[in-house]
Amino acid sequence: MEDFDKIYNDTFDQTLKYVLFYCQNPEDINDIVQETYLSLFKAMEKNKEIQNLPSYIRGIASKKIKDHYRIHYRFKENALPMFFRKQGQEYDFADYVASDYNLEDDVIEKLELQEILKELRAKDPISFKILLLYYHYDMKIKEIAEILKMKESMVKNKLYGTIQRIKKKHYKVGSK
Repeated sequence: MEDFDKIYNDTFDQTLKYVLFYCQNPEDINDIVQETYLSLFKAMEKNKEIQNLPSYIRGIASKKIKDHYRIHYRFKENALPMFFRKQGQEYDFADYVASDYNLEDDVIEKLELQEILKELRAKDPISFKILLLYYHYDMKIKEIAEILKMKESMVKNKLYGTIQRIKKKHYKVGSK
């Protein structure tokens, strides 16, 4: 389907920005975008007539976000696999068998990071999104400012201020 490929390439950036803005959990973004385009593909296979394509795709994404979080809150996920994932991929357990590897330290470090991010998400969701976009998605400050409809100087202030607060609160002199 050449039409689908062209539509995908033409609308992907805008769809990703939309999902990034409304998504609550960074790990969900790729799944929601993928589900959005899968639904679009199915609609195109059925020869559904679509008048305003960007609006239609945004509508699908909105529905997918709502559906995802409705399902997410009904079921609790098993916490153990979280410790063996690397950016959406499973770790090979053999990576953890090395003699110098300390599973307890790794688990504690991941729990501390999870607690920091959870606290940040609850207290300052905008700063959380800025950190996510900057570090996880490697976006430039200018791009983040456009997505969040903020001035670049405000994005910089929130980014660097948040980093300083995290360092001060969680990484005091004499600790890791």
